[in-house]
Amino acid sequence: MTIAGLYGALQPSSSAPVYPSALLPSTVTAIPSRYQLQAVAWMVDREGRAVDVDDPCCARFNVASPDGLHDSVWFDRVTGRFAVDPPARVRAPCGGILADEMGLGKSLETLLLISARRRDPGECGRVLLSPWDGRPVTTCATTLIVAPRSLLAQWRCELERHCPHLSSLTYLSSSSSVTAKDMSSVDVVLTSFDVLRQEVHYSKAVPYGLRGEKVHRIPTTPLLELQFHRLVCDEAQQVDNTVTGAAQMALRIEARARWCVTGTPLGRHGLDDFRALFTMIAYDPFQAAGAFSTLLLAPWYAGDPRPMLAAVGAVFWRNSKASVARELHLPPLTTTDVRLSFNTVEAECYRRLRAETRTLVMDDDRRGALPYGNKDEDVFLHRRLEQLRQACCHPQVQNGHSGFDTCRGHRMMSMDQISETLCRAAQDDVSGAERDLCRALNRLGALHIAAGDDRRAWSALAQAWRIAESGYEHATSSSEFALVPTESIVTANSQHRAWQQVLIVTLTLLDGVATRLLASDEAAADDPDLVSSADLVARQRKTTLDEHLVVLLERVRDIRDLIGDYVGSVLDLHMPACGADARRLAERIRREAPALSPDLLDAAVTLQGRLAAERNAIDVRLRAQRLHDVNELIGLCEGPAGRLKQRCLAELCGPSVVGTSSRLSFRSLLVRERASLLKSLGDNADPVATRDDCLALTAQRVQVDSGLLITKIAREVEKQRGRLDEAERALDDERRCIAGWCAIPDTSAEADRSRLLAQVSNLRVTCQRALSHVRYLRYRFSAGGHETTCAICLAVADQPVITVCFHLFCRNCIVNILDRKGNGKCPSCRHALSTTTMYTVVSHADDRQSGAAAAPSPSEAAMLSQEMVGAQQFSTKIGAVVRSILWACRQSPGAKVLVFSQFRPILSIVSRALAANGVEHRHLDGNLRERASALELFQDPGSRVRALLMSLRHDASGLTLHAAQYVVLVEPSLNPAIEDQAISRVHRRGQTRSTFVYRFLVDRSIEEKIIEIQRHRRELMRRQQDEGDGAPDSVPARVAMREHVSMPELLRCLDDDT
Repeated sequence: MTIAGLYGALQPSSSAPVYPSALLPSTVTAIPSRYQLQAVAWMVDREGRAVDVDDPCCARFNVASPDGLHDSVWFDRVTGRFAVDPPARVRAPCGGILADEMGLGKSLETLLLISARRRDPGECGRVLLSPWDGRPVTTCATTLIVAPRSLLAQWRCELERHCPHLSSLTYLSSSSSVTAKDMSSVDVVLTSFDVLRQEVHYSKAVPYGLRGEKVHRIPTTPLLELQFHRLVCDEAQQVDNTVTGAAQMALRIEARARWCVTGTPLGRHGLDDFRALFTMIAYDPFQAAGAFSTLLLAPWYAGDPRPMLAAVGAVFWRNSKASVARELHLPPLTTTDVRLSFNTVEAECYRRLRAETRTLVMDDDRRGALPYGNKDEDVFLHRRLEQLRQACCHPQVQNGHSGFDTCRGHRMMSMDQISETLCRAAQDDVSGAERDLCRALNRLGALHIAAGDDRRAWSALAQAWRIAESGYEHATSSSEFALVPTESIVTANSQHRAWQQVLIVTLTLLDGVATRLLASDEAAADDPDLVSSADLVARQRKTTLDEHLVVLLERVRDIRDLIGDYVGSVLDLHMPACGADARRLAERIRREAPALSPDLLDAAVTLQGRLAAERNAIDVRLRAQRLHDVNELIGLCEGPAGRLKQRCLAELCGPSVVGTSSRLSFRSLLVRERASLLKSLGDNADPVATRDDCLALTAQRVQVDSGLLITKIAREVEKQRGRLDEAERALDDERRCIAGWCAIPDTSAEADRSRLLAQVSNLRVTCQRALSHVRYLRYRFSAGGHETTCAICLAVADQPVITVCFHLFCRNCIVNILDRKGNGKCPSCRHALSTTTMYTVVSHADDRQSGAAAAPSPSEAAMLSQEMVGAQQFSTKIGAVVRSILWACRQSPGAKVLVFSQFRPILSIVSRALAANGVEHRHLDGNLRERASALELFQDPGSRVRALLMSLRHDASGLTLHAAQYVVLVEPSLNPAIEDQAISRVHRRGQTRSTFVYRFLVDRSIEEKIIEIQRHRRELMRRQQDEGDGAPDSVPARVAMREHVSMPELLRCLDDDT
């Protein structure tokens, strides 16, 4: 049997009992449909079946035992054991799985159940022992509803709207003031899976004795103090693993009836998802993995669906939209794919990002750096794909990639600013191609030097010098040996050192060639150009080398200067005050610096130890004298007029004795100081004999301190000498590295020269194409950049070229008006032209305009032609989304729009654009109160809020938003089920107006590939249902429900045909 067949077999009968609406409280304001009353009747019946049944794991066999005492044995099909005693009976679950399709009103059915079946007040207030851990719990009539945090506001609205007679409270954490008594006094308690996850290790009370008082409070939770009347897990498919914290906490919570409410009972794990739901409702014995696999899965895959149908059918209720279509009366649903085209800026930005991403992925694949076979592979590939998906929405939002970042507090750039950034990036590409060409020319010159052909070497190296000096575009010369200095090309700081390295090699090789030509070639030696060029090369080589090594040279110089200061002015400052031994050590330091001998360092360590001991002895005697003075001051403060004496002594002694505290008396401060001195002195409390001895000790302390500074200088000089050696080694290594760059090969093979000549030729083409692309970008980004007509023949340009003055012509047309030397003037502006200042158009992108793609429908054309404020500030797709919202608002005064995107930065940009165009909107974000306020305002027909921005990943399920009529999907999703859930927020039971869905796609981008992947995954989902492939490890189950891509899918998305 297939999965679709399973759902069909479990479909409720149309003649199923209907719960009498007359039995519902009169305060229920909702008017339920017939299928909903059938569901309520089934749920009421399920809660009344608290009976024990035979264990389905065990089978009875009639046998005659030898002793004649037993006539049957029992066989456990899970463990494989026999028993002569009958097994214990198991309790049938009091509850079940409510799995109506999305949009059929499962929340209302649950509330009707709460209203229809209340717990007998006589059963409340009893104390029972929990079978989980033996803790006492108190019975109550409260229903606990656990839902995703984002749906709690929705549940509160449903309660107030349909069942105002039910009292409720929301429990968000144990730190709140909600107690078990508060919970038992209301009808409904709302909490979230996050709370269960946080409190899974909490307890009702401390379960063990403590020998001492705990410093921190042991957290407890009131959820474990009650036995609730029923536990309802909304969107139960989110707890798809029985070992998660939320699932474990839900099992610990005591409840008489347990319900799982979900619109997608089977997800990416296939039929195994049933076991997670069975565990939540305590369905014995099938909640155990062994019993579920042996009794249900094995027969299913063997072709016998009866055990699965019997087990699931006992606790499962599912209506489909098709089966209750006559009762739903859903309005029409229209889905439209609005196709857009990149503008020039977006196309160039997307092209660069796609090329970078493909290069990174392919390089990682070649190096074996991709984490194949684990979850990290999905994360890695998903992150690469997300960059391109966000670039389709706005070129500045790419997770900080390629220098465009607007998501982390950065200022949003306009399209003009982005175009300038792209031009700079293209110019950097030109600079990189020029450096590669210079390196190849340097290697070619080195081969010519090895072959003894100095003239060819000069020609190759001079070309490299001219390119490095003026750029490829202006690398011309009037004679063979002329090198004319010009202003260096402008490069970024990050490229400056790379150009220095190239130029050092070029100048070093040129210097050697010029020296040999002047010495051995008489004709060349008489050429004044060679003489002046040789002098220029020599001077420039020295300047470039010094500039390249300036950092290392300055570091060496700074360390030498620091050592000189230590052995100079610092020693001169402290030598007069130190003793004889310290002065002798200072003289040795001055003689030997910077390389101090081991004997000197040993002498410094010995002297430091002796001086430290002397300083400690002096400090003890000085503290003893201070203790004597403090005792005398304390004696003066006692006796008659003590307070007056304290004030006078405080003024005389100053703040050094009084201290910083003004709240204590002078005597108290002295007492505190005396205690500190006694503690530090111990038995060494003998004061100094006279005041002169005290002054002598103070002078001796100064001498000892100066000596200790001398020993410290010795250590510091030794430390700086190590730094100096390291800096000099780095300088020598850099010089050897430069020498290696400029090394001449021992031999010069003809094959090597041919290979380098071909490489130089290819790099020249690369430079020319890069320069042409820069010229093309500047032309396309200019005011007339969209012109494709030749200004001479007035036809579409054939082999278009762009002049230096940014005008477009056919190649043949412009060449025909030039003279024989290739010079002339532009026909449009009379600017001087030559064949070297005209560039062939090299475009990596198409020439289409921004906006809708070819042949839009009349409604799309009207929608995309809406007037918009700040259209140049935002991208093509953001502009189209905002125009569609403006168009929807003008179509109907009360129209409201849901905008879904998987990327929060994109929603932030949409929010900016809507604010700029005066559209009142809300972003469903922030804490629970802010989300509830946003939903309430959007649902209010009288509010001015016209649009609600929502995350497709986190807000696409559970909510009911009938107020909206339009749904905007900013980008396609890899998981088609998520899009279906987002649409079901609007197109569901209770919707009375036609629903319109607009999904925006960019042609010739990765979004086209995503649509193909989505179509393929929808087919896999259909096959999963039609062919019955519900195994959790099957290809349809694993591929169709995931949001990540595989490596083949990513490479397909990065193909150049996009």
